Amino acid sequence: MDRPSTTPISNDPSFPRDAPVNEQLAFLLQYAVMAPSGHNTQPWQFSIRDDAIWLYADPALTLPALDPGGRERIMSCGAALFHLRIAMIHAGFDPLVELFPDGGAANAATDDASFASSGAGQKALARIRMGEHRQPSLLEERLFSAIHRRRTHREAFADANVADADIEALQEAAEQEGATLEIVTGADRRQRLLDLVIQGNEIMLADPDVRRELAEWTSRVSDKTGVVGKSRGWSRWQTATARWLHALPGGHPDPWRQETAMIRSAPVLGILATANDHVPDWLTGGQALDRVLLRATSFGLAASFLNQPVKVDRLRNQLHELLTHDGVPQIILRMGVVTTQEPRSGRQPVPVRSD
Repeated sequence: MDRPSTTPISNDPSFPRDAPVNEQLAFLLQYAVMAPSGHNTQPWQFSIRDDAIWLYADPALTLPALDPGGRERIMSCGAALFHLRIAMIHAGFDPLVELFPDGGAANAATDDASFASSGAGQKALARIRMGEHRQPSLLEERLFSAIHRRRTHREAFADANVADADIEALQEAAEQEGATLEIVTGADRRQRLLDLVIQGNEIMLADPDVRRELAEWTSRVSDKTGVVGKSRGWSRWQTATARWLHALPGGHPDPWRQETAMIRSAPVLGILATANDHVPDWLTGGQALDRVLLRATSFGLAASFLNQPVKVDRLRNQLHELLTHDGVPQIILRMGVVTTQEPRSGRQPVPVRSD
């Protein structure tokens, strides 16, 4: 049914406030798909029905070598969910979110590999409806503004420290979504983290399937998905060369050398962790990660991701030893001050299913 044409509290002139509910929801999805995702795969799908948005993991967008259990795919969907929540608040509505509305929560916690994996009967990760009109807070408006400015920063950071108050705010942001952000401090702990990243690179690049997927997704000249070379400062020729080198035994060495140098110089290294390691935790982790990234952007900070030790089980166990609490590492972040804005990665049209 149509929502009464009461004007939302938000003053956003672009929001179709007099349109039917389903048109309003479709409008908000343009912000959801601006969320970060593993290798910019954008592994989400949406359905609009019953005055609600239903969020699914796209069964076609899997990375069997780089993300065999689908953990990063679900986290990416969690980031899209948080983007959508903030966009709905900006439009002047309280977001009403029900996780696993098809009754799949129990399966999600016990059968991670097959949950939402394919075909008919695929379970929704979340259902989101517009609740009562509400006034966005100043912080929420800053988070919404950050949606347009957030980028994954793959180059060196500016030579500037990050304020302690900003770091504390980022940790609070993770905690608001039910996760933790452990800041890795001290020369010994930072070196240990670097060693784990290097080991993870070596182990992963020894796998030809990993190299093939990296070549496919991280060295694109121009596309609406994947990571384009210009985001690393590469020319079209360098990108095409990197795509070929990635597929060779040992992979393409230059990005990893650059990454090692940038880890050493990163002002902030952090480990985002959740209480457990099942689909609901991955969805929680994705929302927490997105709140952290948008909060960081509002401070003039940016981040990039270092997932190698998380992808290798024995290294992930060692990574856990760097935590000061009993959490499960989900992603590693390097963060710092940025003075220039990189190009935005491409985006596909909003993938709305016809159920």
